[in-house]
Amino acid sequence: MLWRFLLLLVLLVPPCVQAEQQPRVIHVVVALCDNANQGIVKVPEGIGNGQDPSSNLYWGAMYGVKTFMSKQPDFRRMKTVNDFDKPVLERLVFRHVPSGTIVVADAYDGAYIRHATRDFFSFAAGRQKMMVRADGRTYAAGGAAQLVVYVGHNGLMDFSLDHVPSAVDGKKREIAVFACKSKQYFENSIRAVGAEPLVLTTHYMAPEGYVLHALVSGWAQGDAPVEIREQVARAYAKYQKCGMKGARALFAVH
Repeated sequence: MLWRFLLLLVLLVPPCVQAEQQPRVIHVVVALCDNANQGIVKVPEGIGNGQDPSSNLYWGAMYGVKTFMSKQPDFRRMKTVNDFDKPVLERLVFRHVPSGTIVVADAYDGAYIRHATRDFFSFAAGRQKMMVRADGRTYAAGGAAQLVVYVGHNGLMDFSLDHVPSAVDGKKREIAVFACKSKQYFENSIRAVGAEPLVLTTHYMAPEGYVLHALVSGWAQGDAPVEIREQVARAYAKYQKCGMKGARALFAVH
């Protein structure tokens, strides 16, 4: 009779409660800024060492993903892991407090930007699914995430990938790429893996933490793509001290 009791419990759990037990997940691939190994305009040595996430422009610097996101009141940093083998040097797990959405952010050694780009497309295609544990719970990330984001230098300006993987299922994961001219270089391959571009860029830009924060906040609360783009543009205009007209033109939605 025990099985009947357990079945009854499952049937009595409201669908909304069951959904809360499986929060949506965003996986962020961050290719660390690297003066020595990337075709970038050189930045000061302290923020351009792609093997040192602690002070890197895209991670540990003032507006880097780790520093900026960790200071936002609507996000709570749940876990930090820094005992990886290369190419990932550090992983952070955040929770968007209002919605419960989970953000997994990986800092890739800047010398492995090709590897980071391949992993990004693999996740976009639904491959390399992984389980990430934080605060006693396990979350489905990598190719199991619903939104996959790339942050960093546009490596496709420097190299071409041999191929992009085919999708493993019919799910259309949403994609954002915060890198220079990502619409031109990434969009066709994103669609080829069966994913859906959410926010891409049309020109040169600074891929820093405030645009990621704006994207994640809007997506987590269910905003429409055009409103997410507006929030991202607003954040970019604020921190880059540029006009909204130019900021809006920089970010494209599908």
